[in-house]
Amino acid sequence: MNDVAPASLLPEASALDIDGPVARYRREGFARLGPVLGEDVLAPLRRRCDQIMLGEVQIPGLFFQHDGSTGAYEDLPHGLGWQGPSLAYRKIEKLERDELFAAVIGNALFGRVARAVHGGPVALYRAVVLARVFDAKAVALQRTGRLGTYAASLGQEAVSVGTASAMRNEDVLLPSYRDSRVKAVIPMAGNLANAGMLPAATGVPILHIMDDHDQYDSYSASIAFDRQNVPAPRALLTLVNAIHDVPFEQPSDPHFDLVVRATVGFLDATLKGHTESASALQTLVASAPTLAVLESTPAPGHP
Repeated sequence: MNDVAPASLLPEASALDIDGPVARYRREGFARLGPVLGEDVLAPLRRRCDQIMLGEVQIPGLFFQHDGSTGAYEDLPHGLGWQGPSLAYRKIEKLERDELFAAVIGNALFGRVARAVHGGPVALYRAVVLARVFDAKAVALQRTGRLGTYAASLGQEAVSVGTASAMRNEDVLLPSYRDSRVKAVIPMAGNLANAGMLPAATGVPILHIMDDHDQYDSYSASIAFDRQNVPAPRALLTLVNAIHDVPFEQPSDPHFDLVVRATVGFLDATLKGHTESASALQTLVASAPTLAVLESTPAPGHP
């Protein structure tokens, strides 16, 4: 396919007000947007249609319906599909499989129209399908040794999609394994080298909370790995005289409230950019030296 043109909109189409056309579509079942594509896009589309109908370009998965000999709808042939080179095909479906058509279909204006007309349940379903495609590819990469620890989310996609759809801009999501939209990581106890909890993308804030008397994971090995491998922004909160999991599961433990407040402060500082939260976090830990010690490395350009 050497005939691909850029899917550029006409200048006036980029800021087109779609409220009127969408309202008419809902009322009458059709609407006109007016000219939105220039001849530099339309001419290659026409040429590609001819190439597809004549068999000069073959794209797997297309659906064809040839016109009938009389031109009457009731005389249309059904279920025959491709019938050889011809310019008399009346319908070709799945054209999004062609890279030229896909580039046009994916333009910003059509995206705005699609969201206005097919938002809500359709958008949620699309997100679930995309999550499943991502999951399948990630599993394939993991099983061929090209991706590290990965927990499949097959059958659980709707949980993440539903949660994200209800979020507001100021909300913070703390996902676990089965969510590819990780914005922050808060490992509570354990060695990051063994847990596979380092995100693939750099710049993801990590608050590692570790017990200095952890009976399962070596504290010295854990913090050594943390200091050497975890990029900024990072923080290591050491709980003094604490053992594995107790400070996180028992509200009566003196470390519990500090862990909660430190976690919220870290997220406010790194995800929301609240500089006062970063200072408050330092003050919080410094005021309780018998409970915790904080070691942190802010992102470049941040206090």
